[in-house]
Amino acid sequence: MDDAPPNHPWRLCSGPVLRRCADKVAADVRAHALWRRGDTVGWAVSGGLDSLCGMRLLCALRRRLGHRLVALHVDHGVAPTRAHAEALVAAACADLGLPLHVARVSVPRGPDWEARARHARYAALADLGDRAGCQVVATGHHADDQAETLLLRLCRGAGMDALAGILTARGDGVVRPLLGLTRATLRDLHGSLPWWSDPGNDDLHPARNRVRHLALPALVAAEPDAVAGLCRSAQALALGRNGARTWMGAALAGGWHRDGEALVVERPRVPADRGAWSELLRWAAETLGAPLPTVRATRQFFAVAALGDGRSCRLRGLWVSVTADRYRFECAPQQ
Repeated sequence: MDDAPPNHPWRLCSGPVLRRCADKVAADVRAHALWRRGDTVGWAVSGGLDSLCGMRLLCALRRRLGHRLVALHVDHGVAPTRAHAEALVAAACADLGLPLHVARVSVPRGPDWEARARHARYAALADLGDRAGCQVVATGHHADDQAETLLLRLCRGAGMDALAGILTARGDGVVRPLLGLTRATLRDLHGSLPWWSDPGNDDLHPARNRVRHLALPALVAAEPDAVAGLCRSAQALALGRNGARTWMGAALAGGWHRDGEALVVERPRVPADRGAWSELLRWAAETLGAPLPTVRATRQFFAVAALGDGRSCRLRGLWVSVTADRYRFECAPQQ
């Protein structure tokens, strides 16, 4: 099963843990059709335990799943120990015989730094993946990441899309094959192999780190199956979300048209129901390429849709008007 020789210095621990992890990842890759035999998979590797362990696991699965594997590393130039991380990644790739592609990005500190850094990282990974001929870019998000994400979004009053959590496949070529494994399982699998610890992960100022170090352990102490339960909830919400999209597409078939840059939908096609209105607004935003509506914007739309008296309003990136017989959506100019 493992492409590395039995005594290879970067080989994962063997035995039941490796077999269970390999079987789970292989099953998830096939169930979600994350990639096909013959595809080149770009693995995003930071040097942390999760990404190094995932890289070695996908290396071990090359024969079974039939993919080619390359490593993609993005240096933000922020962590003081980043040189150690890159050296560790380079050593692991050299020992495993994996091609390594590196990009460096600079994200100035300031408001929303984490979001801007994440956007820059994914943009750099996409560029590296394109240049390496990858069909997909895979990241090391795991079950604990999913649980943390769901907790954060619940606390912020997120809607169904956000509560679906970290998607197994994003639709833009980014896939997450490790979501079925916990952090503890990956740590057991990694054994005594070296890895890099980002000092920023211990900073309790970011909300995610507080959830990781304080909230989630408290939940697990109260309910040992909390991580698995939260992941099941996210999966159920994702299934519901996909079902709602399918329903909306069928309901609107032949019942909408473009009027210049606007979308016009026949009002009788959509039930006078908040769930249907919410899905209609989201469909319109996605179709027009506008920002997805917030919970507040969705509530505003409920009020306008219920009246249907020709009123117009701006809902985030959309202008919306509702008359007795139609809905009209168009992109609003940036303010």
